[in-house]
Amino acid sequence: MPAERKRLLLIGLFSLEAVILLMMFLCLRVESLQPPIEASSTLTLTLEAPTGSLKIINPRGKLVIKGEETAQVELTAQKTAFGRDQEEVNRLLEEIDLRQMSQDGEVILQVDLPEPVGAGRVDLELVLPSRLGLVIQTGLGDVFIQGMQGPTQVSSQIGNIEIHRFAGDLSIEAGLGRILIQDAIILQELTVWAGMGDVEFAGSPGAQGKIRANTGDIALHLPEGVPLDLIVQAGACENERAMDKGTLGPGPIQGCLAIWADMGKVSIKGLEVEPGD
Repeated sequence: MPAERKRLLLIGLFSLEAVILLMMFLCLRVESLQPPIEASSTLTLTLEAPTGSLKIINPRGKLVIKGEETAQVELTAQKTAFGRDQEEVNRLLEEIDLRQMSQDGEVILQVDLPEPVGAGRVDLELVLPSRLGLVIQTGLGDVFIQGMQGPTQVSSQIGNIEIHRFAGDLSIEAGLGRILIQDAIILQELTVWAGMGDVEFAGSPGAQGKIRANTGDIALHLPEGVPLDLIVQAGACENERAMDKGTLGPGPIQGCLAIWADMGKVSIKGLEVEPGD
């Protein structure tokens, strides 16, 4: 398929996704047209760290996670409700709930918000053991993670994602928002998908890496000495072709990094590559 025709097809496919995501964002922000009455409260909890992983589900609000040398999970939740009058705001604030569930060693923290959409939000800040595994699901809100060393999965509909000083396996899926990963050491697998937004990765991408940006640019800052022929564009890694070519992670780990920028540019240490090259 000619490059120009392929590009036009991709634009058509992702235009519908863009419209849907922007409509969701505008619907969730409609309350800003008429400033509502606002009320908030703060909840603090100290929990025993799970033996397995921690799963966080938050449909609306910021999420900040900091990994430290600790055996507990310290949580601060800022609940905020919006309404037409004080009575409604107080009722909605009471309906905002943070549930805690446990299953097979995994602890689940789930935020439940009242109807209608946009009536409330919860900003979460957690300090937890740095080696704890994480599974994160967010709707509207930024995600910030620092100092974690366990396997981490992040799924976000709308919002920027920042990850700093990370070690472990990492999987990120973002609908609308920028993805920034800095000072990262990926042990084995790295998977990043951005629907609408740029991706920037700085660190060692591990043995098997995949980074895709549908409508944004990709910027890679890799360690010195990483062979560029290990970076495969517009295709999956082929182990039999890449295994003997060099190292992408610390120590003897070998592999490859597959990258796609469907309608953007790829920059590798300042080297720009046109879409589809």
